Amino acid sequence: LALHYVDDLDAVLAACRHCLSPGGRLLITVVHPVITSHEAHQSTEQARTDWVVDDYFHPGTRQRDWLGNTVTWHHRTIEDYVTALARAQFAITALRECPPRPDRFNGDMAALARRQRVPLFLLLAGSRA
Repeated sequence: LALHYVDDLDAVLAACRHCLSPGGRLLITVVHPVITSHEAHQSTEQARTDWVVDDYFHPGTRQRDWLGNTVTWHHRTIEDYVTALARAQFAITALRECPPRPDRFNGDMAALARRQRVPLFLLLAGSRA
């Protein structure tokens, strides 16, 4: 959960590939691009009930209020991440949007239903040829 903070993704992926032996695997997770596309301002006192997707196809920096600080996220589409892995010569072995698991909600079906409304994370795996 760090690559959405990185400006030069190609350099990081190339370095990862260089460090891996043939057949080595890379697993990355980022905040899902539907979340990084737009910052909706809302009260932090209530559980979030809506997500705005805007400027999705315009990659670039987004300023975020995150855990009491302002941070810079680099928004990329799913296609951007997949293409970057291919440029770094990784074979894509998995793409997951990490749906919530019902067994993690202790029977709180309202919380599960809220978390099932939008993907929070993107997971990609690749292997070095």
